[in-house]
Parts: sequence; C-alpha cells; structure tokens
Amino acid sequence: IIVSIAQLLLKIGANDIKIIKLDYQTFLRFFANKYLLIGFLLYGFGAMLWIYILNKFPLSIAYPAMSLSYISILFLSYLFLHETISFPKIIGMSLIFLGVIFLFKAQ
Repeated sequence: IIVSIAQLLLKIGANDIKIIKLDYQTFLRFFANKYLLIGFLLYGFGAMLWIYILNKFPLSIAYPAMSLSYISILFLSYLFLHETISFPKIIGMSLIFLGVIFLFKAQ
C-alpha cells in the first residue's frame, strides 16, 4: 500500500512539473514539488519496512506478495487519476491475485 501511494504521488508530481529534459533545473523542481517529496519519503519508509518484512518472511513469499501493489495501483489510478478499468485489466489483476493466493497456500 505504501509503495502504491508513493507511485500515485510520483505520478501526480510528474504531471505537475512537465519534464522536458533532465537537467539541473528539473532536478531542483523535483525537490520543490510536494507530491514528489512525499512520494520519495514514502519510498524510503517503504524500503525500511521491506527490510523488516524480509527479516520475517521467506523471499519466495514476500516478493510475489509485492505484486498485490499492481492491484492497489489499478484502483488508486481509477479513484484519483480517473483512469479506466477495462475488462482485460480486471482479468489480469484477478490472475495476479489468484497467483498470490496459490503461493500462500503452498507454504
């Protein structure tokens, strides 16, 4: 969830600054944009949480569970960016969800 929210904020921030080329001024605008700053901070917090999770769970379970962020991104994009949810997206997300369930049941 943290990574998904960070992605959403980075997308909103990227839309705000209209990156034309990567130069010094663009770099400074990264740090002047509140959405990008909060997104970066959430990624940092998510990385610390990820290290904790890796300490507690096998990598073969923890990493595939990260794919659930694809599902949360789909819904966050729909709610906040007004992106569409098509039938193929629903099928794809359902398959990801089923895959994670199968992995957890296999443990």
